Order: sequence, then C-alpha cells, then structure tokens
Amino acid sequence: MFSKIARALLATALITISASNSVVNAGPIEDGIAAYQAREFETAAGFWRAAAEAGDSLGQYYMGFLYEQGQGVERDSNEAIRWYILAGDQGYAPALNQLGLMFADGDGVEEDDAEAVKLFRRAAEMGSPGAQWNLGVHLNSGSGTPTNRLEAYAWITIAATQGHALADRLKLTLEAELPLETIEQGLKMAGRFWDLYVVPFQTK
Repeated sequence: MFSKIARALLATALITISASNSVVNAGPIEDGIAAYQAREFETAAGFWRAAAEAGDSLGQYYMGFLYEQGQGVERDSNEAIRWYILAGDQGYAPALNQLGLMFADGDGVEEDDAEAVKLFRRAAEMGSPGAQWNLGVHLNSGSGTPTNRLEAYAWITIAATQGHALADRLKLTLEAELPLETIEQGLKMAGRFWDLYVVPFQTK
C-alpha cells in the first residue's frame, strides 16, 4: 500500500528533525546523524549500532531504518523489523509506525493490514502524526479494520493539526464528502483525542 520511497522519505525526515534538535558532537546518535547527512552511511551505522546495542531506542530505530534501506549495511528486512520492535517496545512511536508500514506492504513479513492497523493505533495514541495519518487512512478505506469514517476524520484532523501535509489534504477531501453532522462529531472526537494522545507527548 505504501511505497518504499515514501517510507524512506518519512524516516529520513525524522533523522533531519533529530539533527535540528541535536547538540553537536553530543554523543553517538548525533555523530551518526552528522555522518548520515554526509552520506557516510557505514560510519553512521557504527555510531548508531553502539547506541542501539546499549539500549537507546533512537539508535535502535535508526538501525532499523538502515537495514530497511540497505544503507551502510546489507539490506535485511528481518533485521529492520527486529530493531523496530526493540525501539517500539521502549515506546518510540515512529518505530511502531514504520513497522506498521512494513506489515502494510508485506516487506519482510506476510502482508497483514490488520496487524498494521494495531501498530498504527499504538503509535497514534503515543502522539505520532504519521501514525495518526496512517490509522485514519486505513479507517477511511476499511483496510485491516472495519470502515469508520467518523473516527478516520478525527485522526486525520489531529494529524493535520500537527502539521502533516497529506493529512491536511485528506481532511479537506473528507469535509467535502461527509455530512455536516459527521464532521461536527468528528471534531468533538478529535478534541478528545488531542487531549489524550497529543498533549501528554508534547515537549515542554
């Protein structure tokens, strides 16, 4: 359902965001980001592996990404999944979202939209706008879950509010298609979701 290019762009964007929030030469994660941006992928893998093996969830996520893309390491979907699971088990929402995309695409695992939806929901409830978007898309289309356009609109709304460009476009499309009553209910639901699944995860 999702192209590998789109998945790569998503993960690369997260690396760029991390770099903008990093202290220069503060540790292996930041050193790995600098190496990755210089396209020194093997060097980045060395830094991130050290962090990942020490139990750092961000390092584990980045190792999953490198294995998924075959950058600095031989491409290995099973290794990517292993690292994403480790990061996700520590509560790193982008890893759960990326793992969900692999299940949705059948990359390294049997294609399973129902499992993808479970992972998207876990990550969405931890504040990830990408996962909120993906969950909304699946609820809207009925892929791996019963169709629920009301809930889909609520998740898409909070993803759009967090700045997700694709969610913003789909929100406008849904508003042109859904009855006004559904939109009003969806906005109320989005408000509840925002308080439950966005506010607690916002950095202060």
